[in-house]
Amino acid sequence: METAVSHGDGCHPVRGGGCQPLLGGGYQLLLEAAIEAGGLTTDAGGGTIDVGGWTTDAGGGTTDAGGGTIDAGGGTTDPGGGTIDAGGWTTDAGGRIIDPGGRTTDAEEWTTDAGGGTTGAGGWTTGAGGETIDAGGWTIDTGGGTTDPGGGTIDAGGLTTGAGDETIDAGGWTIDTGGGTTDPGGGTIDAGGLTTGAGDETIDAGGWTIDTGGGTTDPGGGTIDAGGLTTGAGDETIDAGGWTIGAGGGTTDPGGGTIDAGGLTTDSGGGTIDVGGWTTDAGGGTTDAGGGTIDAGGGTTDPGGGTIDAGGWTTDAGRGTIDVGG
Repeated sequence: METAVSHGDGCHPVRGGGCQPLLGGGYQLLLEAAIEAGGLTTDAGGGTIDVGGWTTDAGGGTTDAGGGTIDAGGGTTDPGGGTIDAGGWTTDAGGRIIDPGGRTTDAEEWTTDAGGGTTGAGGWTTGAGGETIDAGGWTIDTGGGTTDPGGGTIDAGGLTTGAGDETIDAGGWTIDTGGGTTDPGGGTIDAGGLTTGAGDETIDAGGWTIDTGGGTTDPGGGTIDAGGLTTGAGDETIDAGGWTIGAGGGTTDPGGGTIDAGGLTTDSGGGTIDVGGWTTDAGGGTTDAGGGTIDAGGGTTDPGGGTIDAGGWTTDAGRGTIDVGG
């Protein structure tokens, strides 16, 4: 670096030789400016500009060629507008701010406070107590209640309602989207029509019914009640006394009497009538359709009155008699 020295002749040397007159005469120490071969300039206040464009003033401020500035308080500004001051605040070109308390706001409107509460551009909000609302409408409060956009709700008491009206309350009631309902006593109605009460009464979609007495009815009309009576779709019936009527019309009573579809009848004494007209009574007598009779002793009577008994006697209608001896 060239140094200006006073020679007392009213000039100071310059590059290329010669000298430049000085006001006031003589050479003096040039404190206002000095230029070296590298282009560094320092002014009387201590400001310095080098070829890279950096500038420092006496207060400690520094600016580079890109526009960044550091001041004596520690604040920093870059060309994009970002700033940090001694208190810890930061702002960038997008407008984001962080303060020492932890609050943050960015250009997209997100905000966080020291308690953790947050609000975003999409509508999310969380408070220090945990309350949250999002853009879709969901809400959670400090009591644990939750509401969705479709109207579903869960509160602290256990009540739940969905968009389809499903409901469970603290007492145990339930209604689902299929129409099913259950009360605390166990009664149920579902979409198919099934109903069960606390006493187990049931009606299903096919028409079956069971009541508290044990009676059952099927779609064909069959019934079983507590007394034991049964009626099937074919009308077969058994009552508590043991009577039976079959689909073909046969009947049996507790004494053993029977009538079947062919007309045969048997009573408890053994009497029988078949389709040919024969009858046998308890004493062994038999009568055919023509009126002939055979009794237990072997006697036979025909419709004309003729009789043959066990001893071989024969009597005709005119009372003629022939015995076994001729």
